[in-house]
Amino acid sequence: MTQSNGRTMMTTMGKYRWRTKLRTFLPWTLTPLIPKGPDDCGDHEWHRSDATTWRCVHCKAGVTHEEPWGPIESVHLKLAAAEGTLRVGKYRDLDDSEVVRAEQLLRDAHEQLESLLNSSPDEPGVRAALEAELAALRT
Repeated sequence: MTQSNGRTMMTTMGKYRWRTKLRTFLPWTLTPLIPKGPDDCGDHEWHRSDATTWRCVHCKAGVTHEEPWGPIESVHLKLAAAEGTLRVGKYRDLDDSEVVRAEQLLRDAHEQLESLLNSSPDEPGVRAALEAELAALRT
């Protein structure tokens, strides 16, 4: 498949992206038939594998033991995870470990925002964005 600019669809889609797409539609038991790509995909999308490891969803080469996101993006991800847990709680009773996890994510995000705010440069846009995030978190 080529597009009008002559590039193939797989090129514009990204290396190994077609494998990832196909894996999402297969039953879990069939995903080993279409493994992750062996080489570096060049444009990692991360998921947390365990407490200290992040892996790329597209390739085996994408592994890191350092948080792959910046501090502000990290706060956004923690808030999204807590919000998701609490949203699920509307439809079913959360067990104690889920409530504790959501509360911990919110505390971590709050502490990280406080730290960023105290150490942020005096750039008006950055400081205002951090203050808005912190105010929203306090409510």
